[in-house]
Amino acid sequence: MNRYLKVLICAVVALTIWFFPVPDGLTPLTWHILAIFITTVVAFILQPLPVGAVALIAISVIMLTGMMTTAEALKGFSSTTVWLIVAAFLYAKGFIKTGLGRRIAYLLIRNFGGSSLRLGYTLALSDMIIAPATPSNTARAGGILFPIVRGVSSSFGSEPDKDPHKIGAFLMQTVFHSNCLSSSMFMTASAPNALIVSLAASTLFVDISWGMWTLSALVPGVVAFISIPLIIYKLYPPEIQKTPQAKALAQEELRKMGPVTRDERMTIAIFLLSLLAWSTSKWTGLDATAVALSGVCLMLITNVVSILRQSRRL
Repeated sequence: MNRYLKVLICAVVALTIWFFPVPDGLTPLTWHILAIFITTVVAFILQPLPVGAVALIAISVIMLTGMMTTAEALKGFSSTTVWLIVAAFLYAKGFIKTGLGRRIAYLLIRNFGGSSLRLGYTLALSDMIIAPATPSNTARAGGILFPIVRGVSSSFGSEPDKDPHKIGAFLMQTVFHSNCLSSSMFMTASAPNALIVSLAASTLFVDISWGMWTLSALVPGVVAFISIPLIIYKLYPPEIQKTPQAKALAQEELRKMGPVTRDERMTIAIFLLSLLAWSTSKWTGLDATAVALSGVCLMLITNVVSILRQSRRL
């Protein structure tokens, strides 16, 4: 389907809903906003333009037609929490682009992955380490850890359609449940956390900082971290108990990755500085969003991430 046909479909959807008789109980303004909303969703699916461009066009139409004032339409972009999550997404780009996330996981597997249970804890720990800088459980589990788990499972001859209970099923279950845990441990570990912070501020008038969130989640998070792999190990035991191949695989993958690159060093340095600033904001008075955006600026200046390259991929 070419771009012009996609645009035509979106236009037909918008005009059909816009000029359809307004149902009882709704105002014309509400109905017209619904027309823009549904058209935007259709455009997200068909993608006649990149998602960002579609969203910008939808906001512009709402402002130009007078359905909302400029201040009302752009009100959501004034949330500091939203900008914190946006910055954290760029941190995640650094972890994925440089391969730092994979390197951390393989280093832990090489040093601690001698048994299936220890391997499960190692993968859970890998996810926990990179969670503060990756506000997407899909990016962590699917983009970083899944290829590693699949490779380790395959080295033992454990595939989804062949001997999954050797070790692959156990590792997948462990990573899945640990990933859900890490998403709740840090404010910047999952994008929906920003909504929770915003709701707490607007309804309960409680200002939740990055440090407060992490401190509050620390005790239950550590208990759950210790319990999850062990419980899965008992309820869903793998047939293989010892995993020397995992260490060998990790060593081989690290050899292929070569020495730590300059971009990896810059990413870990910026990340550690950000963590330090976030966790000490109660005493330093530094705003978490300002710290995150400053970190993104450092990544751009040092060319760890490039907005230009990312936009070309879209």
